[in-house]
Amino acid sequence: LEADTWWSTELDGWSGGDGDGARRVDPARRRDYADGFGLGPGSAGLIPPERRATKDDLARAGLDADGFGLPVLNSWSDYYALRGLPPE
Repeated sequence: LEADTWWSTELDGWSGGDGDGARRVDPARRRDYADGFGLGPGSAGLIPPERRATKDDLARAGLDADGFGLPVLNSWSDYYALRGLPPE
């Protein structure tokens, strides 16, 4: 991961803006959705779609939704399947 991405900051913790990752983020520098992950060129297949998961996504992944319509996820493997990402 690149050092100044929102994803690295999420992993490090914002800590009210005082965390190591948060201090490296330049709020004046806007990135698009894919760049925010900091995975570099050729990583398109590793980034979840920029949209909500649909009923079709749930069916394809063999998952159910709860009473609020939210996916029932029991593992990261479930999330990867739901979002159409390669496992690990």
